[in-house]
Amino acid sequence: MKLHPCYNRRTYNESVEVQDGWTVDGRRKMKTVPFRMSHLCNYDNKLTDAGCQGCKWQTISHESSI
Repeated sequence: MKLHPCYNRRTYNESVEVQDGWTVDGRRKMKTVPFRMSHLCNYDNKLTDAGCQGCKWQTISHESSI
């Protein structure tokens, strides 16, 4: 059985540094923006897929957070 790359992954950061243009002397201007990707597992077959069995994210879902 092959596990998925997301198996027991660490939690995502709350924000990420992105480029926001250039300075006059040619250096990058950076800013921090919120990380918008869902922290929850949205895989529809997570309960039946053998590659998900035992993953800490398997039982944490969007439905349980509503």
